[in-house]
Amino acid sequence: MRGAAPEPRGAPAGRARAALVCPLLLVVAGSMMAWVWTGRAGFAVAGCALFAVVVAVCLLADRRGRLEVFGGPWDGARVHRREVRHGRRDVLLDTHDGGRARYVVGGFGGLLYRGQVEDRG
Repeated sequence: MRGAAPEPRGAPAGRARAALVCPLLLVVAGSMMAWVWTGRAGFAVAGCALFAVVVAVCLLADRRGRLEVFGGPWDGARVHRREVRHGRRDVLLDTHDGGRARYVVGGFGGLLYRGQVEDRG
């Protein structure tokens, strides 16, 4: 399968998510400490609600229909799931130099680089 060109490389999606999630989890910890210090259950309820929101956002964030490419010429790029046939074992993506790179779908939902494909013909 010849895939369309992946999206341009950028900062990994995990970094942006971590920049948002880390402060929120610190607020959850602070809320729990405030509950222990004051004994007011409102702090515990707010902390648990915020924690549930963080967990939901992290679980649903990777279901946008894109696979991240690991290794090879397209390292860090994202490919739409519709470009990848899950019934097939290998995925071929065109490279900048006119060749093709072979990737396999990993168990975690990413594409793993497995080498260049030599065109015979």
